[in-house]
Amino acid sequence: GNATILTVQPAQNITGIDAELAVGAVVQGKVTDSTNDTPIDGAGVTIYDADTLDYLAYTSTDDDGTYRFRDGFRPGEYFMFLYADGFADEIYEDAEYFDDATVITVTGTQTTTVDVTLDPINATGTGVIKGRVTLADTGDPAGNALVSAISVGDTNRNIWHRSVDTQG
Repeated sequence: GNATILTVQPAQNITGIDAELAVGAVVQGKVTDSTNDTPIDGAGVTIYDADTLDYLAYTSTDDDGTYRFRDGFRPGEYFMFLYADGFADEIYEDAEYFDDATVITVTGTQTTTVDVTLDPINATGTGVIKGRVTLADTGDPAGNALVSAISVGDTNRNIWHRSVDTQG
């Protein structure tokens, strides 16, 4: 939409500036272990715009495996990326690439429920990248850093993100 620019002078009060916010749709669901239907606590759930692949929102699951995005979503199409320690990353639904992913369609202000199962790493033969992030000048842990891995060598783009703990 169009924005109105307001110029405010020092010590000036401007009143009567009202705004109306549209109610957005809710995306929620449950993430479970594919082998035994056990809820997965702390799974990361990320939403991307299906057209641009722009990152839009992140949340994580509660101890009962449920998640709920508190951000309101506009009607449109989205991709969901999920990850959890000990489980293979997944682009919903069981896709390796965004090109093959199932689109989540949000309409109006309705609640869209997306339940997902993740495969344990030992059940999929999936590889694991492990390491420690340290500061170059001191060797101390670089706590709370974000590590990303991007697939190369094909026309599809996969991006994986992980936050590291305070110990790097």
